[in-house]
Amino acid sequence: EYSGAVYLPIGESSHALLISAVSQSITEAEIHPDTEIIAGNAFSQCAAITKITIPEKVRHIGDKAFYGCTNLDKIYFP
Repeated sequence: EYSGAVYLPIGESSHALLISAVSQSITEAEIHPDTEIIAGNAFSQCAAITKITIPEKVRHIGDKAFYGCTNLDKIYFP
């Protein structure tokens, strides 16, 4: 777990794959800097989330990763 999300390791990186939010009631998330993949539906139905920071290493965001995030109005991506 890191700042509101649960991860699975890939190779030597323990935060390479973000699989889900820890709770649908989180209000913001800062994705770990080593994350490369955000899984589909990772933040699905997290209606309370308003802000998310995506690091520059992210190379893939799965389908419907932010589906139902109706209050998400700030996305930071370098």
